Amino acid sequence: MIWLAGCIFLFWAGKNILRREHLPSAIDYQSTDGKSYELVEDDALPKYPSPIIVTNRRGRAKWTVSIPPGLPFPLPPTDYADICAQAQDISRHVEDLKYHREGDHAIVHAAHYAYYYNDPHYMDVGQAEAHGLLASPSQSHKSEAKKICEKSLTYVLDSSNAGFGRALLGLWLAYGLAKAESRAFFLDDTKFPYGRYSTFFTPPPLPDCAPPPETQRVPCPHQARHLVVSAATTQYTFGHAFNDAYEDGHKMGAFRQKEIFQMMRTGYEALFHLTDDDKKYLQEWMTSLNGKSRERGGLQVGIHIRHGDRHPYEFQYQKSYIPLPNYIETAQQILEDSTGSEEERNATALRSRLLIASDDPDVYESPELEGVGAMRAQMRLSLASQRTAPDESGQMVWEGGFFRNVFWSLGLSPEEEIPRIQESPRPSKRDVGTAKKAHGSNSMVQMYNNPTADALRLREFVGRAYLLDLSVLGQADRVICTVSSSTCRVLAIMMGWDRAMEKKEWTNVDGDFEWRSIDW
Repeated sequence: MIWLAGCIFLFWAGKNILRREHLPSAIDYQSTDGKSYELVEDDALPKYPSPIIVTNRRGRAKWTVSIPPGLPFPLPPTDYADICAQAQDISRHVEDLKYHREGDHAIVHAAHYAYYYNDPHYMDVGQAEAHGLLASPSQSHKSEAKKICEKSLTYVLDSSNAGFGRALLGLWLAYGLAKAESRAFFLDDTKFPYGRYSTFFTPPPLPDCAPPPETQRVPCPHQARHLVVSAATTQYTFGHAFNDAYEDGHKMGAFRQKEIFQMMRTGYEALFHLTDDDKKYLQEWMTSLNGKSRERGGLQVGIHIRHGDRHPYEFQYQKSYIPLPNYIETAQQILEDSTGSEEERNATALRSRLLIASDDPDVYESPELEGVGAMRAQMRLSLASQRTAPDESGQMVWEGGFFRNVFWSLGLSPEEEIPRIQESPRPSKRDVGTAKKAHGSNSMVQMYNNPTADALRLREFVGRAYLLDLSVLGQADRVICTVSSSTCRVLAIMMGWDRAMEKKEWTNVDGDFEWRSIDW
């Protein structure tokens, strides 16, 4: 027994020595997202989503992404962002392991890889599952008639941003990218802060293939067979490398991004189809507007005025907003520059209409709009200021523009409301602290993702009103807006490249800045 116990001890000790030689100890490092992470090579899979290192029987290391089966899909936005932040670091670590094993000196890594760089050290999740390196979920797909898509992209409408315009930009670009890369496109609205996608739009047709298992949908690397994209991963999916791949370096300004613009236009044409009730109203309203302007020889000039927590790029207005007279003077200049004699131009101006849409209801009552042929873009659903105290069912009380914290506070009692913070469009430590104090340990995320029925109803109202405004302005003969606003960029896409850029029927009044796709 003593001899047997000694053999067992020696075997155990030898195995652990070999294991320590085979697997390096934990490595602490500062990642590209500014957070501290720890890379650990271990036999046990983590219980949280994370890139991991796997080693084959010959001791060659590769990396993949482990998403434990059973976690709800989609993951929290922060999880997707963390995976992408760690992916590049762990890829370089695996590459360093290879060169160290072969006796070479450590290599010097590039600042960032090309968008379509194919990492030889990455093992796709599906392949890792097939080799038993990752736990495979119980597959309901096996009983389905459809075969799992060869490649796919799932866009998640998540709660990391309150702006509807920014959500549209990301959604359309993701759809265009999926088509450019021959990926099946799926849309997930589980965490969409405005409610169900079908409340606003006709859902897109499903692909002929089945969606992949949730464990195989990863945000990074881009070469993954099944990508998941959201606002939280914008800087990784549509950042430097994406612009390098799709911008035309021989052009200037917005013309550099023509291909990106066309991707978004593809998404708009495929996905922007209002539900029947709002679509019917829009058709009737446009017929009425045309009878008052276009059919009489006038023009429709759409003006979008963004206030709230989105401030202009132009230096002198960075702490305030573009003055209303700037919009009006630009519109009048457009009418004066129309073709024909002076008498014909004057007649055109008289028969034209300025269609105003704004996130600030006080704009509609401004004296600058009196006597210039200005009217609301649409009358079905609209925001009204407190001082007008509307009792009509087609209006909602709203103050001072679209502030994200006002949006998150919809449906809450005054004691629970999040205080407005005008200067920063991104959640700050102060926001998070206030929300935790008001809502205990649930934090802001729980409140955002689980709105009350009243809050959801109000959010849907705001979303539908916004989309109707967009739909009217997008059909105008001319559009005036501030490019610092996502809505302004959305309107250019709705007009199309030829009208917006070539014919210059889209005008930015926020300094000498050009159209751009998404801020990341």
